[in-house]
Amino acid sequence: MTVEAPIDYLVNNAAFGIVGIPLQQYAQGDLSRMVQVNVTALAELTEACVRDMVARGSGRILNVSSISGYVVPHGVECGYAASKAFVVSFSECLAQDLRGTGVTCTHLAPGPTRTEFFDTAGLTDTRRLEPMMMDAAPVARAGYEAMMAGKPACIPGVANKLMRAMMRFAPSRRFTALASGMAVRR
Repeated sequence: MTVEAPIDYLVNNAAFGIVGIPLQQYAQGDLSRMVQVNVTALAELTEACVRDMVARGSGRILNVSSISGYVVPHGVECGYAASKAFVVSFSECLAQDLRGTGVTCTHLAPGPTRTEFFDTAGLTDTRRLEPMMMDAAPVARAGYEAMMAGKPACIPGVANKLMRAMMRFAPSRRFTALASGMAVRR
């Protein structure tokens, strides 16, 4: 992939999820399609732009991950959580690689957000997620401000920050999977 015009800002936001069902119940090929969109496209677009940004000494990259990328293992979001864990890791590593170049990479890790995501992902009952739900505008604003400030990570919302902190102290990986899966079971 080649980029014809200079790119000053790259926002990798395209993604979709399959939530509420275990991997063995995915339709054949859905996991591959999700990895293609959530991981491969993001990596290829970043690679296509970053060299020119570094050569020019300026540029901003914002990769949209998810709080699910920190909750591993994540119950009944196997493919989605794993793809977002890649985005978290890739973005944090890239932010280090870019130090001193004039280019920054930020990853935005929102939690449940009021968009069409859950309908598209097949989860129509989001009542259990409602206490954590954020509107899209404040999430986007937080990501934009973090990107412009050159911060490597942005986790908007108190509940999401608390969830991220709790993952460091979770009593067991089995508990993490069970607790996370309870919120999104179909």
